[in-house]
Amino acid sequence: MKAITQTGKKITIDDAAEIHRGGEGRILLIPELPNQVAKIYHDPTKTLTTKRLEALKVLDGRYFVKPLELIVEQYNIVMKRPIGFTMDYLGTAFFPLAALFSAPFCRRNGVTMQRKLKVATQLLNAMQQAHSQNVIIGDLSGLNVLVNDKDEVKLIDVDAYGTKEYPHSEILLNDIRDYYFGGKVSKNSDYFAYAVVIFQLLTSVHPYKGVHKLYKSLEERMIRQIPIFTKDNDLILPKCYQPIQNPHLQQQFEAIFMKGHRAPIDLKQQPTAIIPLTVQPVKKVKKKVGKLLIQSIYQLDNQEFITDAYALKQQLLLTTNQQYLIFDTSNKAYVQLHQRFVRSDFEAMYIGEKSILGRKNGDLLVYESDKKAFRKLSNVKFTTNSRLVQFGNILTVIEEDYLKNIYLDEVNLDFIRVEQMPIFGKGVHTQQNGLWQHTGGQQYIWYRSGKNLSTVRLPVQVYSLQSSDNHGIITYKEQTTGKTEVSLKHAFFSIQQLKLTLHQQQTITKPKHIAYKALNAQNGLIFEPADDTLIIRRTQDFAILQESPCPILSADSQLFNCNAGILAIDGKGAYLMNNG
Repeated sequence: MKAITQTGKKITIDDAAEIHRGGEGRILLIPELPNQVAKIYHDPTKTLTTKRLEALKVLDGRYFVKPLELIVEQYNIVMKRPIGFTMDYLGTAFFPLAALFSAPFCRRNGVTMQRKLKVATQLLNAMQQAHSQNVIIGDLSGLNVLVNDKDEVKLIDVDAYGTKEYPHSEILLNDIRDYYFGGKVSKNSDYFAYAVVIFQLLTSVHPYKGVHKLYKSLEERMIRQIPIFTKDNDLILPKCYQPIQNPHLQQQFEAIFMKGHRAPIDLKQQPTAIIPLTVQPVKKVKKKVGKLLIQSIYQLDNQEFITDAYALKQQLLLTTNQQYLIFDTSNKAYVQLHQRFVRSDFEAMYIGEKSILGRKNGDLLVYESDKKAFRKLSNVKFTTNSRLVQFGNILTVIEEDYLKNIYLDEVNLDFIRVEQMPIFGKGVHTQQNGLWQHTGGQQYIWYRSGKNLSTVRLPVQVYSLQSSDNHGIITYKEQTTGKTEVSLKHAFFSIQQLKLTLHQQQTITKPKHIAYKALNAQNGLIFEPADDTLIIRRTQDFAILQESPCPILSADSQLFNCNAGILAIDGKGAYLMNNG
């Protein structure tokens, strides 16, 4: 479809160039304007007006991805109608601020407390600049703030902001809605939303999370002013909660979440350490809890903590802040360390069922155990923009115009098996163990199917994805029809016969790193981590079969299925679990 901007630029609107889709519209690249994208509304009657666009131009472009020009479509000889607008293109380096709410993500990506405070300060500057121009942000959530590895902050969905002439739609996530003051959008509700986001950023937990025996919903907790740090015998705290240690900040959070005070959080008094992002390793464990036998597989040093892990049936790769550790997991109930490498020697390491590979200076190297040395492979080269996701022993690389599958166990001399296909790389989204794609106005998930990767259409708009073979957890938004209520939902999914099914009847409160154990070609068991509990579900409907006490687990633990048993990994240690 051909269209034109306000200043007369002729542009192309092509479904094949879609990079994102939300409740109001879709985002597409513009071939004629390579540094800009177009937002095209699903309903043209709700398109941004010229006056509203002009009212939003007062926002600071350093922080806000604001509308630049209206886009109009000529639908008869004379008349033209607005269908969307242009804005700056951020590229694939930016990701939602909500990712930083996860302590495992921060350990994996080296996000320190100083970096978090830098992000928090920029977000505060952005909010105050908007307010100085009488602009209300409204949906100031972790999904509408984007950050990159340089800790730059960009706020999106700016066309929904409220101005003096155009009130806010009051559509926003319930997580940041100020129910204590009736849920109305204002500068004060922005202060509340900012406090919620910063609290999550610093503590890894929403201020009204945890389980309260009497008041189950966020709305009830907000109205009754029962935040997570309240001394309440009916409140069960999540294990991932890291309390604020700085009195200056804690007093402000108490005033906002317990006394109804509304003002910007003061970040000027920044201590050198508010919350430690390192963790204290636990002592070696070997014990039986019920029928579950739990044993440590590696004892960390005092200054060492685990940043990441990946496991297949026969090998486990454990990454710490100091080294890479490779374990043999091929025998039941037995795990043995058989290789270790200095962390600083490689940008990353990967494992197959039998192979060990390292990435260095854009090259891929394979380890030769007989020579105790690495050999460079000649047919693989990574770029600075390469994005990588591992599916079993397949390493998938997303580049500008190609998707490449590297088969980690298929090395022949200086070559490794690589298959590639053309792809619209900017329409692909990646996470540690998830990959989904926008194409032709639809979303598709990539997943491991046998020895290859397959795709299947997604029934909802994805914001986060955790997958294990053809099962996993999807995060998406759900808006009550005809209302302003918007909730963030998490649901299990399964893929059978090229169809993805969401199992929304099963309650799950956050994305988790689950393990899948196949029982036959169709079905199997899901092992789900929870605080002090191992949950086992059947994949037919994800109903719970068993809940076993397991004190080494938290909801943030990573679980893997291997020949040795079920592996459980967190920052403090690595464990093997089997029925004793």
